[in-house]
Amino acid sequence: HGTSPTAQSTSAMAPHDRGLLQNQDLQEGRFRELIAVVIGDGQTAGEFSRDVDAEEAAVRLSALIDGLAIQVATGADGMDRRKMTRLVTADAASLLGFVP
Repeated sequence: HGTSPTAQSTSAMAPHDRGLLQNQDLQEGRFRELIAVVIGDGQTAGEFSRDVDAEEAAVRLSALIDGLAIQVATGADGMDRRKMTRLVTADAASLLGFVP
């Protein structure tokens, strides 16, 4: 199970390559920001609970997506895109208070 060779080499290089680390942080920040915007829009539209902190929910969902994406990419037993989508949708629904 483990990470892909690319992810492993990126992780190993990141502490030594400031530019790589900064780029990774930038990309992850943009991803979380996009998720937070979608959540905020859903809250404004009344589709998601207003009791949820959009930024915290974005951190949780991005971590879930990242973790499952690694499993899909590495061919982990029992994990594929459909299952990933189902799991992310179910957790998002529970977290944000909507019915998929």
